[in-house]
Amino acid sequence: MRRVSAVSVLVCTLVLGLGCSVVGTEEPSLTPERVDFSRFTPDTTALRGEWAWRRTVCCFGDRDVSTPSSTGETETVIFTARDTVEVYRNGRLKREATYDEYLDGAQWGVRADTFAISRAYRDGAESLYVRPD
Repeated sequence: MRRVSAVSVLVCTLVLGLGCSVVGTEEPSLTPERVDFSRFTPDTTALRGEWAWRRTVCCFGDRDVSTPSSTGETETVIFTARDTVEVYRNGRLKREATYDEYLDGAQWGVRADTFAISRAYRDGAESLYVRPD
């Protein structure tokens, strides 16, 4: 059985408010909660830098959860100072867009070292990313 440090529990509970499946493990929660975007800030300057994918919850009904360990894939999103977003899957560039193009039609926000983006209102997925160590 995996032991969880008091610091990890505190971070999960107080800082993220999202559940421990986001921090310290890639194992999905059996019933992941939707992101409470009221606790996130939609500040594009906070987006700058690199984000590593941790989980995606899709969409209705069973709310399937995908993680890097369940899919065998990695994804990195980089928000550059040039207002460009680069999306890498398994280390290969898959998409390049402006901030506006990437975020268009999505609900998103940043809180501490977590970036969340959701297109759930349009039958889309809700994904969480964290700053790499």
